[in-house]
Amino acid sequence: MIHDFLIIKDGLPLLFKNFSIAKNIFSESDSLIMVSGFFSALNSFSDSFEDLGTISELKLSNNELKLSFLKDSSIPNLIYIATYDDQSKPVNILRILRKMA
Repeated sequence: MIHDFLIIKDGLPLLFKNFSIAKNIFSESDSLIMVSGFFSALNSFSDSFEDLGTISELKLSNNELKLSFLKDSSIPNLIYIATYDDQSKPVNILRILRKMA
């Protein structure tokens, strides 16, 4: 199940939607801005090294949620992010992100 959906443009949150009742990492506007900047910087870092490729998934150790990333090549500096739980398959989350893009 997708818990959160976030679109980042130029390091800032463009759109955010929460689909879960539980408190999340994006719950406060200050956190949302910091997280958006961090994920944008992380993607920029991985893009600067051709051998590394792009970031597609991330798992944080103190949370059971995973993050899936999709970078839209048609619009520069636009990143789609979804948080999801272990019950969802990453390929299905990526498919949903592609539809949203």
